[in-house]
Amino acid sequence: MLDVYFLSDYDHRQNSPPKKGRMFSLDNYDLFEPGFEFLRSKTGVYIDEYGDARLYPEHQRLRLKYWKDDKSERVRSFASFLSRAIDENEVLLFIGD
Repeated sequence: MLDVYFLSDYDHRQNSPPKKGRMFSLDNYDLFEPGFEFLRSKTGVYIDEYGDARLYPEHQRLRLKYWKDDKSERVRSFASFLSRAIDENEVLLFIGD
């Protein structure tokens, strides 16, 4: 499982929860893996379910194009989360198991 936070909300020194709506759990990595592989092929950025990574707005835009028309409700929900991050010019922090 991957937890995704807005970097500005995450404090690694404290275990405080992020603001409402500014955190997303990718509980079914298999749904998202093709999109992450696409990102890796285009940018070299690697996101897997066990590691930590940062995703900057420029790369988020690539992901959004890939996922916005997906048939899965969960993937579309994550695409909406990405849209919010892009609108707020936020870096996303992925924390893996």
